Amino acid sequence: MRHVSQVTLWTWIILANSGDPACGQQETCPPSVTVSGEAELRIPPDEVILTLGVETYHQNLEESKKNNDQRVKKIIRGLFDAGIEARHVQTDYLHIMPNYESPPPPERRIRDYSCRKTIVVTLKDITRYEDILSRALEEGANHVHGVQFRTTELRTHRDQARALAVRAAREKAEALAKELQQTIGGAPVFATLVCKT
Repeated sequence: MRHVSQVTLWTWIILANSGDPACGQQETCPPSVTVSGEAELRIPPDEVILTLGVETYHQNLEESKKNNDQRVKKIIRGLFDAGIEARHVQTDYLHIMPNYESPPPPERRIRDYSCRKTIVVTLKDITRYEDILSRALEEGANHVHGVQFRTTELRTHRDQARALAVRAAREKAEALAKELQQTIGGAPVFATLVCKT
């Protein structure tokens, strides 16, 4: 399956239809025309962020923590054995939560303790995504919280998309002004940019 990281920008440009320099001193200004331009770039990703979860349960808190710690260590060892650098593997703090039996308080008692930890893996070789994910699941990860394909050249592509969106908006404005027998030369321009990746 081919994955893409998508960068989409919209640019709205407000252009006055005459650009009258005296408009600032008058109570009413010439009507304005609003046009929008949109550019969309589809960019092959060059890295993948895997967010994995390890959750364990036990009636004894220490045992639950111990089991979680063992699973996390096994997963990380497997990642290192697969060639993933240590700087591309991160873990968060251990989260502990007591789970209660169903009868309402004050009768309810703790059924067990759940311990959760998250492992975030950055893959620079996206062709290994499925292999690394499968390996982590086999080693003890029991949650996949997220898989994010992205590009490290976002700024470059964002600038390119912005230029294309502005060009598209200007072409619309010029075509509309021509139909109205007006020009957009000298008109004030206000742009709003929205980026979606």
